[in-house]
Amino acid sequence: NNASALQMLARAYADSGQNAKAAEINKGLVQTSGTDKASRINLAINYRDTKELDKAADIIADLRAQKQMNEERDYMVALNIYTAMKNREKDTIGMVEEGFASGALKPTANLYNILAEAYYYSDVDNNIKKAIESWSKAAPMAKNGAAYLNLSIVQCQEEMWAACKESAKAAIAKGGINEKDAKT
Repeated sequence: NNASALQMLARAYADSGQNAKAAEINKGLVQTSGTDKASRINLAINYRDTKELDKAADIIADLRAQKQMNEERDYMVALNIYTAMKNREKDTIGMVEEGFASGALKPTANLYNILAEAYYYSDVDNNIKKAIESWSKAAPMAKNGAAYLNLSIVQCQEEMWAACKESAKAAIAKGGINEKDAKT
């Protein structure tokens, strides 16, 4: 069918770095299909790749309002867009929490780290407490001690001295960090 051929052409353009051409094709597909989620997600990706983040975020917001965010890929595309933007921490938090609640996203160190950073930089109530909770979940799952180090830094900022010391020790034990950072 013609739509499939156009999607393959758009993908080929995107894969060869011609994101503007891919976006043009996907925009036409979205205009033709209207509600086809795959075309809209692909267009959001094209907009992200052409640094038109506001347009990409608008598509995600529309899909979210229509309750069409239901697959891991949908959430990961949204997170990739929101984390590349300034002042979108609340959207990032909402996407991770919705993804966890729906089961579309499985808890991972990376997702808890994204959630922790979004909370840390947001102005939501109890943001630092929620950041600490998220880094506390990320740290044991992480491949290295970076999440423990972030946790330690925030605990020190909050004058949680005993917890700060324990997290710093855990960061050093897990490795993959500059030990000087954990000892200061």
